[in-house]
Amino acid sequence: MTNWLAKLTMISLKPRFGQKNPLEEQLTEDKVPIFTNVKSLTFPGLVLLVKGAWLSLQQLPISWANSKWIPFLFCILFGLVIAISNLKEEKPSPRYDQWFLGILIALFNSLVIFGAVVGVPTPK
Repeated sequence: MTNWLAKLTMISLKPRFGQKNPLEEQLTEDKVPIFTNVKSLTFPGLVLLVKGAWLSLQQLPISWANSKWIPFLFCILFGLVIAISNLKEEKPSPRYDQWFLGILIALFNSLVIFGAVVGVPTPK
């Protein structure tokens, strides 16, 4: 499952023979479009998934289904699952500081998705 999820959400760059610095190679020759890449649909896809699940849950006759904690928990859960599956598939294996930064970015992205699901009120 995590393999499939990582392949769905990660952009992979094929290493070239004799490549010395993968970051330098990425910056010069293998530029991957972020906004126009099909994998960029992960964000709106998660918004649709969480919003749809929350609206469906609200159709049940239970009081807690209307709580904003439901989409918050969905967003955090999906964000962490995607981040962990992506970090597990990285080669070479990420260091502890990269894991920390990856999880931190995932939590931030989860909050942005949560804001898209419930809406962000404008100040008056």
